[in-house]
Amino acid sequence: MARLRIVLLYVVVPALGVATAWQTFAAVRSGWRFGVSADQAEVKIHDFASHLTFAKTFWRGDGGYGVEDHLRVTERLAGRRLPYALPFGYSPTMLLVLGPLCPLPTGLGYFAWTLLGLGAVLWTARRYPTLAVPMVFISPVALGCWGLGQTAALTTAAFLYLMHWDATSEPGRVARRKGVLVAVVVCLLTAKPPLAIVAVTALLAGRRLAIVAGALALTVAATALLLPLLGKTSLVEYLSLARHYDLQTAAPAFAWSLRPDSMANLRALLHVTFGVGDAGAVRLSSVLWLLASASIVLAAARRAIATEIRWSLAVLAYLLFCPHVSWTEVLHLAVIVAALGAVAGPATIRGTGIALALAIVFLFPLPAFGAARVAAGFSATALVAAMVIALAWRGPADRATRTAPASAA
Repeated sequence: MARLRIVLLYVVVPALGVATAWQTFAAVRSGWRFGVSADQAEVKIHDFASHLTFAKTFWRGDGGYGVEDHLRVTERLAGRRLPYALPFGYSPTMLLVLGPLCPLPTGLGYFAWTLLGLGAVLWTARRYPTLAVPMVFISPVALGCWGLGQTAALTTAAFLYLMHWDATSEPGRVARRKGVLVAVVVCLLTAKPPLAIVAVTALLAGRRLAIVAGALALTVAATALLLPLLGKTSLVEYLSLARHYDLQTAAPAFAWSLRPDSMANLRALLHVTFGVGDAGAVRLSSVLWLLASASIVLAAARRAIATEIRWSLAVLAYLLFCPHVSWTEVLHLAVIVAALGAVAGPATIRGTGIALALAIVFLFPLPAFGAARVAAGFSATALVAAMVIALAWRGPADRATRTAPASAA
């Protein structure tokens, strides 16, 4: 099993990631361009190509978060004017993250981004000596992440790193250098603010107040650095984009790209399966997600909860209730797989939770979107959450961690 894990992690995962990137590069081309696939019927926009072009436009001083700004980005990418655009739903922090890639041609930037994600996955996944973790990264969800250039691979690696640090670092005794690195990782997660809320929830539940304060200070500094380039108008436009990220209130140029039927969260369940209006489903989901996250912090204040359980609950609250969770972010179930392999508790509960999580990442990206798929995905994720809650209820925190000491390097 140990040899198979090494082969999966260091041979199969990189090979599949690079092969998927090469296949995408070959497919998503129109003449000399990378980022669109064009025919007489339609033009498909590649996620990463659109986002990197947005960042390039910004750093040239010609970009913003407005609808017209997005349409100009799409025109530059596709070579012709289109009536729609892929919204850049990331916070200004993402402009700093993508900044080093902006001098590169878009296709080369995509390859660099893929290699960065693969490297992060290999670096963090080796800390968890279980076969199930590398299996997550050869799943259809993982291949979809590599192909689209989505952030889920990098953010999953960030969660795995933070959880391992949290589990192996003594409370109140954080080395300054290590603490700064952890705070930087949390700050970078603010590129997608809901993911930063996940990390802050788990850290606050573990009383890691200094790390949260450091990450907040770095985020404020980064925003202040970008503010002269963004201007008040772009900041207001970003906030407006974030508030209207649903089918009913989004700008027509953006609404085409919003696909609740591809999700497996409460928003999708309410809208796709039960016919609730998308705007109402988003609002209700947001409230329940924030309440669920707050309840994790409050529960940890009343009763000690194992580190891995805290992180698992924070991630599961996000996957179930946050309204803006694309199908590629199901990859974050790798955190639960790693956690269940590292905690003490009944083998039946842990094994069932791992099996369900693996089933989701391998079976969820089926081509047929629809109500049944949404309900199945939400129900399976809720069952995983039930397994984690059962372990939290049964197991004391001081017996929880079983991570191999050798993996702490």
